[in-house]
Amino acid sequence: MARTTEPVLPLDQPRPLHGIAAARQIESAAAAVLPPHTLMQRAGLAVARLAQALAPHARRVCVLAGPGNNGGDGLEAALHPAAQRPAGAGAAEGGRRRPAR
Repeated sequence: MARTTEPVLPLDQPRPLHGIAAARQIESAAAAVLPPHTLMQRAGLAVARLAQALAPHARRVCVLAGPGNNGGDGLEAALHPAAQRPAGAGAAEGGRRRPAR
């Protein structure tokens, strides 16, 4: 995948903030019309790009991801080529750390 410098969302207009219920409704509507895992992949890309913007000279990336969809977003970010650095990822289950395979 080629690296791009375009923002995930266009920056030419303000974006509204939503409460939990509204965000879940928006997410459900989007997930209903998109291929599986698209939202998680987009979230991972956004996190990888943000990490690159915040620390462009970092030599390594460490992603600590818990269970659930937010953890999946983190794993997507760790695996995304936008990070362009060695990435470490791990998974936790029941309070015990288990290295990713």
